[in-house]
Amino acid sequence: MPSWTDSPGRPGLPERALLALLLAAAMLSCHRAMRPPTQPGAPAAPGEKPPSRVPPRETAPEEGGEGTFALEDPFTTVAAPRLATSSDRIVRGLTFHGLARVDAAGRIEPELAVSWEMLRGGAEWVFHLRPATMFTNGRYLEARHVVASWEKLILAPDSANAWLLEAVEGYEEARAGEAPHVSGLILEEGLTLRVVLRWPVLNFPARLAHPALGISAFGEDEEGSGPYQVWGTPKPQLVVLRSNPEYFRGLPHLDEITFVRGEAAAKERLATGALEAAPAGPLEDGKSVPGARIFAHAVGRTYILGLNRSVTPFSRSELARKFLDSLDREALCRAVAGDACQVPRTLLEGTIERKKAQADSPPPGAPPGGLGRLDLIYPEGDRAAALLSEKLGGLVTKSGGRIVAHGVRPTDLAGALGRGEYHLFILPFLPSSPDPLLRLEEMVRWNRSVPSSLFSSLRQMGQEGDAARTSAGLATLDASLRGQGFLVPLAWVPRRLLVRNGICGLHPDPVGMLDWTRLWRSRRSGGQCD
Repeated sequence: MPSWTDSPGRPGLPERALLALLLAAAMLSCHRAMRPPTQPGAPAAPGEKPPSRVPPRETAPEEGGEGTFALEDPFTTVAAPRLATSSDRIVRGLTFHGLARVDAAGRIEPELAVSWEMLRGGAEWVFHLRPATMFTNGRYLEARHVVASWEKLILAPDSANAWLLEAVEGYEEARAGEAPHVSGLILEEGLTLRVVLRWPVLNFPARLAHPALGISAFGEDEEGSGPYQVWGTPKPQLVVLRSNPEYFRGLPHLDEITFVRGEAAAKERLATGALEAAPAGPLEDGKSVPGARIFAHAVGRTYILGLNRSVTPFSRSELARKFLDSLDREALCRAVAGDACQVPRTLLEGTIERKKAQADSPPPGAPPGGLGRLDLIYPEGDRAAALLSEKLGGLVTKSGGRIVAHGVRPTDLAGALGRGEYHLFILPFLPSSPDPLLRLEEMVRWNRSVPSSLFSSLRQMGQEGDAARTSAGLATLDASLRGQGFLVPLAWVPRRLLVRNGICGLHPDPVGMLDWTRLWRSRRSGGQCD
C-alpha cells in the first residue's frame, strides 16, 4: 500500500500542501489588513470625468488633510443675532445646523428635524427632531435646545436676524421685555416642538435653514451639531474649524479648514502652497498663478442702491423719480467690473421669468437740482461699493449737489440702517436662501423707509399657496420697490475663486457658497482630481 510519508521524519504531500495553503491564507489576510479602506465615490463635478472603478483610491474622495482658504468678506462673529457678512454665515453654517437645510438642488429638506407637519393652513407647525443627535460638547439634541437658541436670537437687543421668527406668537411681547419667554414655542416632549404663529407662513421651513437659526446647546455660541466645530477662539484674520466626529451625516473629507483674511489671504501664497484658494477678480483668468484654476460660484453679488424716502430731498416723489432716471446704470456697472458686470433688470433676477424683466430702460436724463448734501453709507472695505459711491458722487456734483460717502464697519451697518441717518445706501446682496420671497424680504429689511403697505404685501404672499399668484405678486412688489427707489439693483458682479491644483470636489451651492463638506485634497503627484 502507498505510504503517506516519503521518508521518516518528513511530512507527506498532503501535509505540505496543507501548510502551504495556511501560509498563503495568512499572507493574504495581512495584505488586506494593511491596505487602506476604499472610500465610496462622490458624484463628479461639472466638467470633471465620472469616477472609474479602478483604481478606487485615485478617483474617490481622499479622506483627511487640511486646507487654508481666504474669506471673501470680513469675518466678525459666529453669534446668531449679529451675523453680518457672508463669511459669518459660512462659519456659522458649518458649525451650527438648523431644523432644515438647503440641498444641492436648492430644495428645503429636514436636517435636525426628521419631519414636520403644517397645521391650520401654515399658522402652526409641529417639528419632530432627529433622535440621538449629539452636540460637540456631548449633549444630545432636545426640543428645549431649539427653544433656547431661538429665544436668544429673538431677545438679543441688537439682533439683526430676529425678523426670521417675527411671525411666532409672543415675539413682540418677548422683544419688549413684557414676557420672559416666547409663548408660541411649545415643548410637547423631548423631541417634539410645536410652533404657533400669529399668521400663516407657508415658507416657514425655508427660514429655518438660515444659519442664524442654527441650534446650539442652550443657545451657546461654542457648541453646535454641524460637520465642523470652531477650534480655539475665532479672530477676524483667522478662524480654524475641525471636523466634528459626532456629525450624524458622517465626517467631511477634510479634517481641518482654516479661513484667513489680510496678509495670509494674499494670492501670492497660492504658489507657495500656503493657501488653497482665494477670491479672484471678475476679469481674472487665473494664468497669473501657476498651478491654479478658476472656479465660478453659482450666485453673483448684486449691488443695491436704496433711497431714504422718509427724509428730504427723497421724500419728494418727483425729485426721487428724476434722480433714478438720471442713473446710467450701464456706465456704473462697467466701472465696477467691465464686461463681466451685468445690470440686473429686477431684484430677483433669475427667479422671475426673464421675459417679464428684460424691458429696455430709457436713456438716462439730467440729474435734478436741489439735492444738496447727501450722506451715503456703504460697507467699509468693499471696493466695488466704494467705486459706485464715487461714480454717484460725480453725477450729483453735476447738478450742484454733493455726496459724502461713509464706509461703515459690517458690524455697525444694521444699526446705521436702523437709525435712518443717511440719504442713500449701497449694499452688496448675497442670498441666504433660494426662496425668492425670503430673499426679497431680506433686502426689504434694509430700508426702514419702506411703507408698511409693502410689508403687508410680503406677509400676504407668504400665505399664498398658489405658485402662479405668488410669482405675479413677487413681480409686482419687485417693480414697486425699484420704481419708488427703495431698492434699485445697480450691478451684478460674478464671484470667482482662484483654486490651487490638488483641491478637489468643488461644488457650488444654491446660495452662492461652497459645499465645504465635499472638498478633498488629492495626494497624486500632479494634484489631479480624476
